[in-house]
Amino acid sequence: MQKHVKSKPFLFLFSLILTTFFIVPSFSFSADKIKIKLAHTVPTSHAYHKGYVKFKNLVAERTDGRVEVTIFPQGTLGGDVQAADSVQMGIAQMALTGTFALYDYNPKWALLDLPYFFNDYEDVDTIINGPIGEELLSESVGNAYVLGFMENGFRHVSNNARPIKTLEDMKGLKIRTMKAPVHVSAFEALGASPTPMPFGELYTAMQTGVVDGEENPPSLFYTMKFYEVQKYFSLTRHVYLSGLTMINKNFFDGLPADIQTAIQESFTEAAAYQRELVRQDDAEKIEMLKKKLQVNSLPDSEIVRFREATQSVYSDWEGKIGKDFLERASKAINR
Repeated sequence: MQKHVKSKPFLFLFSLILTTFFIVPSFSFSADKIKIKLAHTVPTSHAYHKGYVKFKNLVAERTDGRVEVTIFPQGTLGGDVQAADSVQMGIAQMALTGTFALYDYNPKWALLDLPYFFNDYEDVDTIINGPIGEELLSESVGNAYVLGFMENGFRHVSNNARPIKTLEDMKGLKIRTMKAPVHVSAFEALGASPTPMPFGELYTAMQTGVVDGEENPPSLFYTMKFYEVQKYFSLTRHVYLSGLTMINKNFFDGLPADIQTAIQESFTEAAAYQRELVRQDDAEKIEMLKKKLQVNSLPDSEIVRFREATQSVYSDWEGKIGKDFLERASKAINR
């Protein structure tokens, strides 16, 4: 299970605390109704939202309606960082967040952000469904747990300057990244100029030229209509993007055992469903993107160069992630 980030805008959180204090009682629930606020940052057409709707329905079914989940999509309760902070503080009970939100609590989570660590989804499944995944989920993260693994797929680079065909094409490009230190280091190693910024600001930043491009999976890129403000989409597959669902520790620990089990089992089933949606959608969205902008693949020989260029990231993070943990994870996928 999980936890998170360093406080973000103080005024935002302070006002949120005051609003919650006066309007929403803390974790009070009657014997017949337990209410959960679940926050995420993507549109309702995205696989994340569909996965959460599946979770909502499953947990209601398993508890005979005792658990009522209300989903707040598309950043209604703030961005990834703010939503994660809200769960830590007990303002929301559950939220979607990225691995970077957990680094301060457990640096092992940075494993999932290492560039070119996973070759394919088979590698991903070996890690998240095996001992390494179990080890990550076994520890609380601050005042939260991580229920399990959803995903956004493999990320690719888009931009307005040129198609990425060689490592040299990355040089100098201003690429928006998540606020994940591993991602920032990876793009620096590739010769680009990483520019972390909130996801909600990205469309306008590309439209106005604040950044040249971004890096996201095909499904999210298409859903957000980034093709309207980008010319090139290059299939770099440079990093896998896991989506983690936090649940407030005090809230979860205070639930009856049968409700805890229902929540965990419902989420595990919904997460598997969500991951399958993403994987089915990848190829379809790439074909759809070809009608919107220029899409290109990179030869295996060039992917090797990208991988070699990012090896410094492994050296920098080995001590934080833990040499033994990294070696065990690498061995599990014959890396």
